Amino acid sequence: MGSPVDPALTLTLATKCLQVNNLTGRTEVLPLRWGESVPHLSPPLDLVLASDVAYDAACVPALISTFATLCGPATRGLLAFEARPPVTDMAVALLPQHGLVGTPVCVWHPSSSDVTTTAVMSFLTCCL
Repeated sequence: MGSPVDPALTLTLATKCLQVNNLTGRTEVLPLRWGESVPHLSPPLDLVLASDVAYDAACVPALISTFATLCGPATRGLLAFEARPPVTDMAVALLPQHGLVGTPVCVWHPSSSDVTTTAVMSFLTCCL
């Protein structure tokens, strides 16, 4: 949770999402604050997914650091967010500093003529 949100509400909504999608018992919702210790998540993880979590460049260093902490040599991850030059540029610069290899992928919504507002930059990442 990189932005100012209500952690309890976020965990409640994520748990409800698991229930609605019949994923209870196969998936677990656990708290995660970017930049803080993560031993309760038992890294390295097999898969790390993050979507629409990067809005403010000031949060990106903690996000990338946490992402790297969750990864191991066999981890695969996807970090997806709308392309915002300060955020995207910082994420690209920080990936190798944390031992991550990133493959940028741009995706545009096919029904939109304004790619500047609909572009998504994704990084398929794994630890070195």
